[in-house]
Amino acid sequence: MINYTLTLLSDAQVGSGLGAGIVDNYVTHDSKGKPVIRSSHIKGLLRQRLTDIISSLPDAGAMQQMLARVLGTAGYRPLADAPLVDDTGCSGAAMFSDAAIVEDSAEAGRDTSPQSSVRLITRTAIDRRTGTAVPGSLRTTQAICAGACFSGSITGPLDAQDECLLQLALLSLEAVGGSRNRGAGLCRVELKNQPDVQPGALLKQLARQALSATAVTSMAVPEDSELKWLDVTFTARSGLLSPDTPEVSNVLESGFAIPASSVRGALLTLINRVNPQAATSCFTDASFRTWPLLPCGLADQQDPLGNPVRVCLTHRAAKHVSTDPVQQASQFADASVDLAARPTDQPMKASDGVLLQTPDKVELWRSREMPRVFTTHGVHSDAVTKGGRNLYSVVAMAPMIYRGLLAIPGKYLTLLEAALRQSNAVSFGKSRTVRGMGTLAMAPAKNDYFNHKEGIPVAFITQSPVLLPDVPTEEPLAVEFHRVVQKWASQFGLGEVEVQWATSGIQFGWNRHGKSHAAGSGRVPAARVVLPGAVFRLKDRNPPQDKTLREAMLAGIGGGADRGFGCVYLHPGKARSLRQRSGSSAVLGTSDSRRSAISRAFEFKTHISASALSAVIDRLNGPNGRKNALDFLDRQGQRGSLFERWGDEVIDKFRKWIGKNDQTARISLEILYNLAVARDQKHRERH
Repeated sequence: MINYTLTLLSDAQVGSGLGAGIVDNYVTHDSKGKPVIRSSHIKGLLRQRLTDIISSLPDAGAMQQMLARVLGTAGYRPLADAPLVDDTGCSGAAMFSDAAIVEDSAEAGRDTSPQSSVRLITRTAIDRRTGTAVPGSLRTTQAICAGACFSGSITGPLDAQDECLLQLALLSLEAVGGSRNRGAGLCRVELKNQPDVQPGALLKQLARQALSATAVTSMAVPEDSELKWLDVTFTARSGLLSPDTPEVSNVLESGFAIPASSVRGALLTLINRVNPQAATSCFTDASFRTWPLLPCGLADQQDPLGNPVRVCLTHRAAKHVSTDPVQQASQFADASVDLAARPTDQPMKASDGVLLQTPDKVELWRSREMPRVFTTHGVHSDAVTKGGRNLYSVVAMAPMIYRGLLAIPGKYLTLLEAALRQSNAVSFGKSRTVRGMGTLAMAPAKNDYFNHKEGIPVAFITQSPVLLPDVPTEEPLAVEFHRVVQKWASQFGLGEVEVQWATSGIQFGWNRHGKSHAAGSGRVPAARVVLPGAVFRLKDRNPPQDKTLREAMLAGIGGGADRGFGCVYLHPGKARSLRQRSGSSAVLGTSDSRRSAISRAFEFKTHISASALSAVIDRLNGPNGRKNALDFLDRQGQRGSLFERWGDEVIDKFRKWIGKNDQTARISLEILYNLAVARDQKHRERH
């Protein structure tokens, strides 16, 4: 692993492509509103630096091969169903984290709000003939202030040569962000583990080394056929993009679960590092099954809450769940396990999310409450657009802790543990070298997965798609699904399935190797499935024996185990409380804070000019924003200005907003600003 720090020597315009109000382009932020330099941007800069360096060498062939192995190569299809134009595309070995800002709290009285390290830059274009501003060229962009320090890492299955190449690229980096040719974003990079290494020494070291294939020594497969049950925990360090469907558009949106097929592929890749033949054997072993990894806490949370179980169909929650713990317990319902009358005091809505189960409670974490990160991207010199910019947007899950179940024979577990000791860095989802990176850990599985909760019927929830017959019938879905689950229940002596709830869909998939079901196209043919979250209840109220339950869960429902289909968990019972956002991520994330900021803006009846509001917003968005904005309001009240006509009541209200929470104050002020601009525009149109 390579750890580095990046210190800005001049203001950096690391634009996000998003703007609002007076700002045309905000800098990139993480899920907590703090400035961040995206991993994709860093990787692109390093690739360009290495390409420039290697092209100047007399014999660059060996280093170009090394560059391709470390950073990957491109391969693309001009149309969705067309063959590969360039089939040499491969993913690189290096995985990049976002460079997060380093918080320095040693300075007493320092403003540590997310906006304290950014400032606004306003510029225009000048007509060379007239010497006046070009109409419509005035623009305001956000920039990260000089002096800000960022910390990042590069990990993956890297050997000494690979690390040497990446260290050379990092130390050769001169600037980040936009307008680099104008002096913006100048930076200094330092390696944490090797602070004294020089780029020239690294270049000489690489030039002396000839690229040679290193023989891979396969680790012997131990004789251990005992089945092991494990808890798999993945701690994401960057945003994760794992779409539920392979949607072809310029907006990629992630689901909240890491599919079982992705987990399966990642574990097989790890085993393949130490014994390729064993990885092939493990792939076909019926005793090897992975479950989806589901979120159970934020990445910086010390103690994630419980084992997650996906729910969506039968579980209901009140539209507005009370914050009172006593009242919360009565505001959830689940027809599959709760046979009592459901509350009727307010509407109940389906709950797409996870149930977090612990020995003493079950908590609901709704999907809409899970933090996400929205980013925009532009690919320079893109092959698909024939040298243009391939623009697209990404809605990724913020860094979180994911957990799921694993069943694996002991002989393969030994190999997997050996691979994790070499490097426990893995990544999931799309663009895995620049997002979805994190660390993997395993521990013996807790009994929560196999213990039936007393006092509720025996019910199961599917965690991954369940295959249906390829040829649709005229039978209702309930009949088809009942036939599939009844066959599974009868096979393991679980008795009669009493009732079921399910929704169907079409499941697509990818196979980047173009093998097996993909038949060279890169896509796995569509399959009719019952979507995850389907529920069925057994007629027998006696819970199954532990051995029987484990055998049934290992086999899974229906076919497609090699694609991660058929995973199922025991229903943990209905939730008793609602998981609330915690920590600083709640500042801009919770619907309550946004709702409050929006409501008070629309309830504000005093008409205020856009220019006056802009003056407050500019200071709030600048360095030491809260302090400067409050000082500005004090000065305006003392000297007499437009603010004087508003009266002390308005100034006091603004001070209260900013003093209480400058993030929500910014939302309210920007809404007032946009309303003022619209009001002025309407006035001009009338006159």
